[in-house]
Amino acid sequence: MRDERPVAPDPPGHLDEPARTRRRHDLRAPSLRDGEGAAEAGREQQRGGAGTLVLTGLATSGVVISTLRDATERQYAQIVLSDGCDDIDEEMHRFLVERFFPREADIMTCAQWTAGLAAQ
Repeated sequence: MRDERPVAPDPPGHLDEPARTRRRHDLRAPSLRDGEGAAEAGREQQRGGAGTLVLTGLATSGVVISTLRDATERQYAQIVLSDGCDDIDEEMHRFLVERFFPREADIMTCAQWTAGLAAQ
């Protein structure tokens, strides 16, 4: 049975999902600057034994692609949640999610990912 107890709240001003929706075993690594998200995720992964990075964020053509590239170089398994990312340039977002990201990560919607978690 999964541990569904809430985790410690985020620091003030942190833009992440509310603590009440995360489970204790979930790791999160906010992207501080382009590319640093994967580095922080790597540190969290080593501490917590996570197997896959799940990427979301703004902007698809900025922080998301930078984190994806860095995580690829570090050989992390990755999932990009296509509807969990957005970009001011809709065409660029679509190109990255449909054509570029699938070369380096599995692509799915938030609903597909959530359904997969429920099935585990």
